Amino acid sequence: MKTDTLFYELFKFDPQSLFDLIGLEPEDEYVFESITTKTTEKRMDGYFRSKNGRAGNLFAEFQAYPDGRIYWRFFREISTWYGQNDEDKPFTAVVLFRDKSPDPGNCQLCCVVLCQS
Repeated sequence: MKTDTLFYELFKFDPQSLFDLIGLEPEDEYVFESITTKTTEKRMDGYFRSKNGRAGNLFAEFQAYPDGRIYWRFFREISTWYGQNDEDKPFTAVVLFRDKSPDPGNCQLCCVVLCQS
């Protein structure tokens, strides 16, 4: 975590503040952690885990410098985490930028689920 200390301290103290900041209604009470996925070690800035285990996971990345591949890197880290954990809960991915300048504006991630009855 390079410039992420402020976010880390805020969310460690008050995990619910992320939901206020991004305008989502939390499904549960959350605890915040910084977690590592194994490969060549990659540390995610934030992991919000439901306290009682009933709600989905929330992963957070705090970005203060330009990175044109931020969305792909973050999605890879989340995918790696799910691949290493016996977990199948839905998730929300949040990238918080210090301001607009580091946002490459190229987020093209979209999930479509097709179910046949």
